[in-house]
Amino acid sequence: LLVPRTKPRTEQLIRARRLAELGLADLLPDRAVSPEALTLWLGTKSIGVDPRSRIDFGGLDCIVRHARAMMPQHKIIEEEVLLVSNG
Repeated sequence: LLVPRTKPRTEQLIRARRLAELGLADLLPDRAVSPEALTLWLGTKSIGVDPRSRIDFGGLDCIVRHARAMMPQHKIIEEEVLLVSNG
């Protein structure tokens, strides 16, 4: 259950909405928090989906691929390092 704050910025709300859209979390607006709302959520909560089925957790690998694509000289540098190290 995510209860994102909306002030001073709405960044948490934006992220929480997206996770809720993907079915990975439930969202309760901060203005709607009450003992009754939490009790209702606890009483109806079922086991959720595996987040890895909906979100790509390979962000670091993706960044490396994008960086290499933007730096064509990267391949040349790698080859030079191999040549120097193999001597």
